[in-house]
Amino acid sequence: ALGMRGILARHWRHVLDESDEAMTRSGSRLSFFSSSTKSVRLFLQSAILGLGAWMAVEGVSTAGAMIAASILMGRAIAPVEQLVGQWRQISNVREAARALNETVKDNLDAAADKMELPPLTGRMSMEKVSLVLPGDDEPILRNIDFALEPGDVLGIIGPSGSGKSSIARLLVGVWSATSGAVRFDGAEISTYDQGRLGPQIGYLPQEVKLFSGTAKDNIARFDAQPAPEGIISAAMAAGCHDLILGFDGGYETQLGAGGVYLSAGQRQRLGLARALYGAPNFVVLDEPNSNLDVDGDSALEAAIDGLRKRKAVTVIIAHRAGILQKCTKLLAIAKGKTAVFGPRDEVLSKLVPPSAPAKSAPKQPGRVTALRKAPSRA
Repeated sequence: ALGMRGILARHWRHVLDESDEAMTRSGSRLSFFSSSTKSVRLFLQSAILGLGAWMAVEGVSTAGAMIAASILMGRAIAPVEQLVGQWRQISNVREAARALNETVKDNLDAAADKMELPPLTGRMSMEKVSLVLPGDDEPILRNIDFALEPGDVLGIIGPSGSGKSSIARLLVGVWSATSGAVRFDGAEISTYDQGRLGPQIGYLPQEVKLFSGTAKDNIARFDAQPAPEGIISAAMAAGCHDLILGFDGGYETQLGAGGVYLSAGQRQRLGLARALYGAPNFVVLDEPNSNLDVDGDSALEAAIDGLRKRKAVTVIIAHRAGILQKCTKLLAIAKGKTAVFGPRDEVLSKLVPPSAPAKSAPKQPGRVTALRKAPSRA
C-alpha cells in the first residue's frame, strides 16, 4: 500500500549480496589455510624422504627407517590439517555453546532448588528501580519507587518513550532491574520460580501475541488439563464470552498463527481473558483499550471493577484519559523518572492545574449594543 515493494526488494538484495561476499571471503580464507597446511605436510614428507634417502645412500640409516619417518611425519601433521579443514564447524560449535550459556545463564538448577513461596496476595512495590538495557549507556528508568496494596488500581501515564512499557516488563519478570528491587509480598521477584510465578500474574502486553491453537487453548495458556469453568469465567470477566460464542466453532475455533484470523480488537479482548485466567491477584494491562470499540471499552471497565472488587492489584498503562477514572492511584513518568505519584485526584490536580477565572472586560460606550446587533457566526 505504501509502494515499498521495490525498495525493500533492493534492500534485501543488498543485504544478501553482503552476506554472499562475507561467505565467499571466509571460504577463500579457509581454502587458503587448508591448502597451506596440505602443502606444508607434503613438503615435510618429501623433505623427510629426501633426507632419509641421502642418509640411506651414505649408510647412516636404512630404507625402512626412511619410510617409517615419512609415515610418522604424515601422522603427526594430519591432525593439524584436519583441524584447519574443520575450523568452520568448530567455530559454529563455539558460538552455539556461547549463545546457549548466555540464554540459560546456569540458572536452571538454581530455579529448581528455589523454595515455593505462598500464593501472591497482590501487595507489591518497586524500590529505587533503574533499568539499563544491554548495549546502552543511558538508563531507560531511573529510581522508580512506589508501593501498592490489594485493591489498588494504578494508572501509569506519560509521553511515548518515557518508559511505561518497560515498567510493565519489570513488574511481570520479563526484564530484570539493573538496580533496585521489584517485590511481591516483600519477596524480591528473582526469588520466585518463574514457572510458579507466571500463573499467578495476569499480563496483557501492548502488542497482543496469540498462538496457533483454539480460543480455549489461548485463554487457558495452553494448560494441559484446563477447567472449563475457569476458561468461561475468564472470558466472562473479560466480557468476550458472547464474542467467542459468535465464532463458528465457539471456544474450539482455530485462531491461526498469531491470531491472524481475528481483528486487532478481538485479539485484545482474548488477550485480556488470558490475563484474567486463573483469577490472578496481580494484573498488568499495557494500553488495554488501544484497539477496543465501545463494547470493548465497557467490558474492560467491568473487568477492572471486578479486579478491584476481589482486591487484586491492577496496573494500567494508558494514553486515553477515560480509563483513568477507574484508577485509585496514578504514576506520572517523564524521561524515565517519577514525576508524580499518589492518589488519582491529587496527581491530576498537579498535572492539570485549575484555570484562572477570566477577567471581565471594562464596559465601553456602545460596545454591548454593537455586539448584540452583530449577526451570529454560528
